[in-house]
Amino acid sequence: MASTRPGKTWIAAHRSAVIDPHEAFKLFEVRGFTDQTVRQTLRPTGGGEALRVHLSNRYGRTPLAIGGAHLAHRVEDSTIDPTTDVTLLFAGAENVTVPPGEEIVSDPVETPVTAGQELALTLYLPGDTGLTTHSAMPHDVGHAVPGDQLTAESLDESDELITGHFVTGIDVLAPDTTRIAVAFGDSWIEGMATTPGTGHSFPAQLDRRLTTAGSSPPASPATGSSPTR
Repeated sequence: MASTRPGKTWIAAHRSAVIDPHEAFKLFEVRGFTDQTVRQTLRPTGGGEALRVHLSNRYGRTPLAIGGAHLAHRVEDSTIDPTTDVTLLFAGAENVTVPPGEEIVSDPVETPVTAGQELALTLYLPGDTGLTTHSAMPHDVGHAVPGDQLTAESLDESDELITGHFVTGIDVLAPDTTRIAVAFGDSWIEGMATTPGTGHSFPAQLDRRLTTAGSSPPASPATGSSPTR
């Protein structure tokens, strides 16, 4: 198993604070999905030789049925490189149901990952999800289309998603000496008021400054929401 290799450990390469869609005060659009495919961008802040993805139904009021999940290298917008497309498994299964209030972690995907690499996570949601557990600042605009289009190279005529859905983190398998800097604060930490996809969040700018200065930047997972002020 990837988790038992000597000298290696799972480290956080991305973390996202999530929001309860049922709160009375809403800053962002809330929504659900029914028989739809959702594709979202992931950008790990640290590299490793394998990865796993965290998905959440923390604030859902009904079971979350995931009919399939795929991971691939993102080219641009909703387009992926189909030669890199792999199926995510959950305890060896291609589909999984997440109970209300629960979270799951995918099985490890044995593929090298580099910091800043753009990946696309595609989920097929066959039933009615109800209002979703979501995050305010995704790495980039997401895309939703009708039906099962898990393996589509591009999601044409899609609805654009300005919030993130279900994803709470990425882990990478890295040397156990890897340094981690955690950015924790309000929504400005995740990049509030910046343009999605431009990499102007505080952790992204910190990584670039350390790289420019000739330092090897640590993995810098960020989590931020207004209540942490």
